[in-house]
Amino acid sequence: MKRIFLLLTVLFCSINFYAQIWDGSKPDKYLTFGIRAGANLSTCGDGTWDNYYEIDSQWSFHFGTNVNINVVRSFAIETGVYYMNKGAKIKYMYGNKADRFSYVQVPVLALYKYPVADDFDIHIKGGGYAGYLINEPETLRVKKPDVGVIVGIGISRKKIYLGTHYELGLYKVFGDYKNRNLAISVGYDF
Repeated sequence: MKRIFLLLTVLFCSINFYAQIWDGSKPDKYLTFGIRAGANLSTCGDGTWDNYYEIDSQWSFHFGTNVNINVVRSFAIETGVYYMNKGAKIKYMYGNKADRFSYVQVPVLALYKYPVADDFDIHIKGGGYAGYLINEPETLRVKKPDVGVIVGIGISRKKIYLGTHYELGLYKVFGDYKNRNLAISVGYDF
């Protein structure tokens, strides 16, 4: 709960700070579409569970499409559909195994775009996501829905996007463990 409060406080302060340079002019397009792909560093916990296994982070991938609903030049609502691989590297007593949890995920984010130059923007975003497990691991009983919060930052130059975001799951996916994911994305906006 402390982490969620801290993330919301940082997001609120960031938006408040940049409110002084708000660009409320009409956007060039009201809807923009894009594609994104990248790498994830994900885990669902740290430590040992009943001396039976240890949990560590693992690398995986994501890809999908996004839609920005541009309210004004500097503010948009971002959503989309993504295929996200999450999970953890689990070290069992009898050997190692990487359990990947594959989700179809839909984020809904508030996106602030700070224009640095004509074709160069800095993006600050935050919001939530809902996901549904589509590939269940063989060794674990994982709960199918996943809901969490996202906070991120990125840059765009012309139609090319580069960004990163952190996801914190709010549901326990198995045992007392929740999904956590750091994603790095590249993309192209149409």
